[in-house]
Amino acid sequence: MKKHKGMVFTGCSFTFGLSLWYYTSLECLGVHKRVLDQYPDTFAPNLIPHAYIECVKNVRYSRLVANHFDSFDIVRHNPSGSNDSAIELLENLFFSATGHKEGWEIANCNNKVDVTDISRVIFQFTEIGRSKLYIDNIAYEPCEWMNIKNAKKIYKKHKLSLEDYDDYLIKQTISRAKSVLRKLEKVGVKTYVWSWQDNLALQLDKDDFFSRRLIPFIVHNKKYLSYNAILAENTLTCEILHDYKNFIDPPKDRHPTIEGHKLIADNIIKFIEKNENL
Repeated sequence: MKKHKGMVFTGCSFTFGLSLWYYTSLECLGVHKRVLDQYPDTFAPNLIPHAYIECVKNVRYSRLVANHFDSFDIVRHNPSGSNDSAIELLENLFFSATGHKEGWEIANCNNKVDVTDISRVIFQFTEIGRSKLYIDNIAYEPCEWMNIKNAKKIYKKHKLSLEDYDDYLIKQTISRAKSVLRKLEKVGVKTYVWSWQDNLALQLDKDDFFSRRLIPFIVHNKKYLSYNAILAENTLTCEILHDYKNFIDPPKDRHPTIEGHKLIADNIIKFIEKNENL
């Protein structure tokens, strides 16, 4: 049977499937702890044993969705990410003349991807605090604008209200994401989004373009606009550190559980099937 066109999944460590190796039979707990102890501020791919990454690929939500549609999944090789890196990834992957920038490689994909080989893009919005702040063609890194003293100087310089910075950043991020997704839609790629954070999901739901593409989570017949909203009500175990079903002493890790990835995949699949009348 022929495979259908591929699917690109972009986001942060949630989309990468970080820490799903805890659910394998590999002796990962001790090894990964040593990695984190040695490099506490990074999740560089070269520091994670290859076997763990291969195990992650088989159970993360992107593979579950792709398998359902008899497709294949393309996910950024770097485990961490921001909304900016997700946007840049799509630009580099499909619209850059030179292909990927160094550091943003795609797993098993070293060159520009032909957009005609892709049917869908699933864009996961992550923590807004990781995004750059763009004002008057100046890009401020998170380490600059998140410092309250620096933020006051930045907003005073640009005559903006410090109280409005969160809304300003969210609207800016949504606008930039919309721009690249619209370009994909114009060349025949269907685009969908989901959000980890509540504040972004609420704004996405109000936006005409994104409200028709925002994937909600249905749990026990209740609708949640973000993954975080599910956690807030403790309706099921979605974080590894609370997963006493699979661990006697769960790893102190806040990434989605293996059941969480199944939940994400199931809701993406149902939304796509309903939207495309499959």
